[in-house]
Amino acid sequence: MGPFWTGAVFDWGRFDWQPCRVPESVNHYLFECEKYVEARKKLDYQVEEILHRHDISCGDITVGVLTGEIENITTAAKEELIENIGECKGATKKL
Repeated sequence: MGPFWTGAVFDWGRFDWQPCRVPESVNHYLFECEKYVEARKKLDYQVEEILHRHDISCGDITVGVLTGEIENITTAAKEELIENIGECKGATKKL
């Protein structure tokens, strides 16, 4: 089976691609895909650490939280959260 077409050019040697037969979406990749459970655990832990360190309280971790769309967030905290997405993306070799 070929790759799910998203308009991107896939380099089979670079990506660890194994379709999970679920439509691709940001939410699926970040919060649901069984292929990335370990990377998600690490991301969740790091996000919780950042939020705690900056004394930020929020409910569930969402895309908005990961991108720093939180009321009264500092620039430093927002930058750390966004950096974590990059680390997760690198760890999963996705995108």
